Amino acid sequence: MAATKEIVVNVLKQFSEKKTSRGINRIRVVQYNVAAPQLEKREFWTDENDEEKPGKAKGILLEDFEMLMQNAEEIKGLLAQVAKKEEKE
Repeated sequence: MAATKEIVVNVLKQFSEKKTSRGINRIRVVQYNVAAPQLEKREFWTDENDEEKPGKAKGILLEDFEMLMQNAEEIKGLLAQVAKKEEKE
């Protein structure tokens, strides 16, 4: 039987929390074990024992964040277009 690796999660700051039909989305800066801090968006859900469980997410590293900041206005414009399109449907 393979040993289970313990994952230590250090939440440095949570920026937002939004309820969804399946759970709660959170955007936060976290550090897993001794890795570099990451900005992540992750959905959490509650199991049959009323325990909160994390869903899958991809982290955003410092270099990703810098790229996002450099392109923030273009990204914001693209996201606004998507939001407007979804509102019409």
